[in-house]
Amino acid sequence: MKKVAHLMAVGVAMGALCVGARAQGMYPQPSQSTAAAPNATPLEAMKAVENLDRWRETLIPMFMNDYGDLARYRKADEALGNPKPGEQRVVFFGDSITDIWDLNQYFPGKGYINRGISGQTTEQMLVRFRQDVVDLHPAVVVILAGTNDIAGNTGPETLQQIEGDFETMVEVARANQIRVVLSSLTPENGTRPEWTTYTVLRPPQEIVQLNGWLERYCKANGMVYLDYYSAMADAEGRMKPELTRDGLHPSAEGFAAMALLADRAIQAALARPIVIRTGLINRFPAPGERLATRFDGGSHLSHIWAQGIDETSCSGHDRVKFSGPKGQESSLRSSFPGLKAGASTSSRCAGPLRV
Repeated sequence: MKKVAHLMAVGVAMGALCVGARAQGMYPQPSQSTAAAPNATPLEAMKAVENLDRWRETLIPMFMNDYGDLARYRKADEALGNPKPGEQRVVFFGDSITDIWDLNQYFPGKGYINRGISGQTTEQMLVRFRQDVVDLHPAVVVILAGTNDIAGNTGPETLQQIEGDFETMVEVARANQIRVVLSSLTPENGTRPEWTTYTVLRPPQEIVQLNGWLERYCKANGMVYLDYYSAMADAEGRMKPELTRDGLHPSAEGFAAMALLADRAIQAALARPIVIRTGLINRFPAPGERLATRFDGGSHLSHIWAQGIDETSCSGHDRVKFSGPKGQESSLRSSFPGLKAGASTSSRCAGPLRV
């Protein structure tokens, strides 16, 4: 009995040391993570760190040779080809929650494209963003990521670094006329001992903090924020037990709840105008908003009004209005190769508007 008690004491001490080492950056983690797992014992924390380290060791060849795992979808991307005329292609881009989501089952007949890779962080997703999103020419990309960054899957990251990765993905998407839906991180639940392996490295307050930033960023930039968290969390901020299979990943019921929210978000995104990107403007314009934009090397100042431009259909109400100094209309119009010649105050969209 004394030996058992001694071993347990050593284990607890090692767990505490392990947590302390992680807090000081010796193990992969973002800021002060394990302090926020109220249901995890020191031994469970030590086990979680050991499991993560063992998993990372198995990925060393990939980390060295194909950090973003572009090989995973390369052939599928090539086979997919360009969207058909009138097709509103949608790409789900994310980590394991996206990877294991059977989109054909939960979105029958939609043809949504799954480009999730288990275990990935936002910095890995950036590496493959062009191949797996931009080059597929979707109308909408639904991004769900960040939980693995918080866990430290690819090393220590601050929340500011994660936010920067999201910003870069959005900027690249918008530069290519792709509407973006940013998803909240889903809640986690570490109330069962077998679930703490995942949850101990994902402190709830960091999930809440990152979700708060995502929501504010979407609001400030006119994007759709897909709030899974509020619908899936209980009164204490944990994922409802019936919605998860392991404390982190959704159950069938969880994915069903997410599908309803995701479909609404996609439709909302499709109803919004694309971003007009110019030399001085790289943000979402409100309908009717005047955007001051310099042309001809800044020799004169003209204005553009965004009114529901749709780069795919170019139909119905889609218009671009513009005005400028008298006599410089042709110069302004030449800056918009996607516009047909027409009336002096407005023009139908003749194709993707690329400014």
